[in-house]
Amino acid sequence: MFRNIKSMSWKTGSASFRIDFEGDVFETEDQRNWSDASFKTYSTPLSLPYPVTLGKGTTIFQKITFRVEGNFDGNDEKDSITQVKLFPDVTYRLPTIGICQSSRLAPLSRKEIKLLRSIKFDHYRTDLHLYGPEWQVKANQASAESSDLGYPLEVALFSDDDTPGQIKDFLKWFEEKRPVVSSVLLFHKSYPVTPDPLALEVIQVLRESIPGIRIATGTNANFAQVNRKRPGDTGNDRICYSVHPQEHTSDNETLVENLAAQACTVASARVFAGEKGIIVSPVTIQRRFNANSSLFELPRTGLEMPPQVDSRIMSLFGACWTLGSIKYLSGAGADSITYYETAGERGIIQGEADSMWPSSFPSARGMIFPLYYIFRFVLAGKSLNAVKSVSSHPLKVECLALTDGKQGKLVMVNFTDSIQPVTIDCCSGLFRNRTLDMSSYADAVSDYRWTGTEKEKIIHSQTTFELEPYSVNFIEGWLRH
Repeated sequence: MFRNIKSMSWKTGSASFRIDFEGDVFETEDQRNWSDASFKTYSTPLSLPYPVTLGKGTTIFQKITFRVEGNFDGNDEKDSITQVKLFPDVTYRLPTIGICQSSRLAPLSRKEIKLLRSIKFDHYRTDLHLYGPEWQVKANQASAESSDLGYPLEVALFSDDDTPGQIKDFLKWFEEKRPVVSSVLLFHKSYPVTPDPLALEVIQVLRESIPGIRIATGTNANFAQVNRKRPGDTGNDRICYSVHPQEHTSDNETLVENLAAQACTVASARVFAGEKGIIVSPVTIQRRFNANSSLFELPRTGLEMPPQVDSRIMSLFGACWTLGSIKYLSGAGADSITYYETAGERGIIQGEADSMWPSSFPSARGMIFPLYYIFRFVLAGKSLNAVKSVSSHPLKVECLALTDGKQGKLVMVNFTDSIQPVTIDCCSGLFRNRTLDMSSYADAVSDYRWTGTEKEKIIHSQTTFELEPYSVNFIEGWLRH
């Protein structure tokens, strides 16, 4: 954003702040490119060159002086009660929402298929590395699971310099299996963004063989990659990139703070996507790979839990964060979103296999992760319109609201480890609240039929009520117009 910085100054309340930079050249980057709600000022500039090489014995001088004048009283919130306000006249349609094939080697079992099929996802992503010797084995498994689940495939195709021959092989496989495919994402293993010449050649071939197929170009990595080298008009229908909240920091508070930046990526992509659709695929709670050293996920090695796995996916916090992601990406106008995986330590259920790393990922066989219920609620309401909602304290409480024009169906989450008092400015009369929290966690994760009705609370719309720590609240009531 800013280059060759000499100083920065700003005011907050009655305090004035100033930073002066000396020595090495400093610049500031907008970390929303990685869906982080922050800015980073650093040296040496990326343009000198990228990456810069420092020889042994090189001396770099840096000096930063920070000055404060006046009184600074912090950011204490005057009002501890969160108000959630809905705007019933401002509505939008939810995007298509899909899920990824599991990174486990074993195919989905019948019981896992039954659990996942009930969610009614819109598509099923599989990654096919066409230059590899066994991509057809994975493709066959994905095709069979897609059919059993009732989800069309979202196929991410990775090629190398023999792209024409590899696409020909893929089309031969396609003609034999005839899977239902909703979209194709085109990537090259050696380029951070789909090269336009490759896209022009491949898209024409794909359209001739699969009429009506939707094709996306972009990056398998962060929005930063596709923003640095924006795809041209190659006949592609959509622009694609992935999202995760841990490029720079990994604490809970930062993950929540970064949710709003997901919406910023969609708004920025819309600037150069024009009328083309925007696919965010996949969304994961942990980084899949370091885009500075690889452009796709490498095979797992060793016995330790891999860095792609984050145990918070099985927690109440993981469910709360997922709701926030759906809310911000949907509200920003994403056309399609793909989340997580089906079963396993990166999935929405543990599945029929025990945890591979029980000391680090203490799940149980057959466990239903709380975010399963987020997807069940949201996708059951796909015929409804989403309603604009605003939380007065979005780092504490967030909400996604759906409506049929009369009744409101809300999911409200508490991101914090403390009770949060809340008022809702939208409903009239009484509304009911079914809560997934620490007291109901054991029941919910052990029985997919959990609904929370046995502990349902009836609350008057004019009263302040409390959200339990890290709770997911399924609320239904009549909207006030």
